[in-house]
Amino acid sequence: MRRLLLATAALIALTGATNASTITLDQIGQTGTGTFNGLVGGNTLVPELGGSLTLGLASVAQVNNIWNCTYSFPNTTVQPFTASISAFGFNTAPDLQAVGATGIFANALFNNVQVSGGFGKVDFCATAGPTCNGGASNGVDPGATETGTFFLDFANAPPVVGEVTLTDFFIRYQEITGPGFNGASGIGTSADINLTAAVPEPSTWAMMLLGFAGVGFMAYRRRQGGAAFRLV
Repeated sequence: MRRLLLATAALIALTGATNASTITLDQIGQTGTGTFNGLVGGNTLVPELGGSLTLGLASVAQVNNIWNCTYSFPNTTVQPFTASISAFGFNTAPDLQAVGATGIFANALFNNVQVSGGFGKVDFCATAGPTCNGGASNGVDPGATETGTFFLDFANAPPVVGEVTLTDFFIRYQEITGPGFNGASGIGTSADINLTAAVPEPSTWAMMLLGFAGVGFMAYRRRQGGAAFRLV
């Protein structure tokens, strides 16, 4: 009965009101963490599945409307279940014009990206596979943590984008194995991700710089300047 009630609540969360996080050009160096549940088949909650996504913003090129971000992604799935986290994503406002990513989720897709598991379509998805709709054989294993960077390009928006809204955060599970499941896939959802001020460790800054160098050529003609942000 408890599992049925949890599954019903999770399904309402998946299909109900939209959660939103608003980023403004205000303060650099903040990060926020969202904790994700695990849904298999669109409505079966598996409490043992889990992930914890930390997002941060390193810089914003105000002239070009390019928002440079970092991610850290531990897979918190516990026994008797195992699963790989193969993708994460969200919707954005304003609309995206280009994206890029580094790390295990280096394949960044945007605009009407189909996500399996009953989630629908999203504006941004970073995946370890070819799509966000199945077929991924790579990802973050249970107990492991992966880090990387990504950028969101709003170049065709008004001259200066002073606010970005992120909604409908999700992660995708592949190769779910445990009681009642053998190689299934699923979706995890989270409430909005709120940021607080934090100073990254030196190793984190080094990772960020290397990551931005790796994807920088994709937005070279548009990247200038820098600004800070606050997610409230």
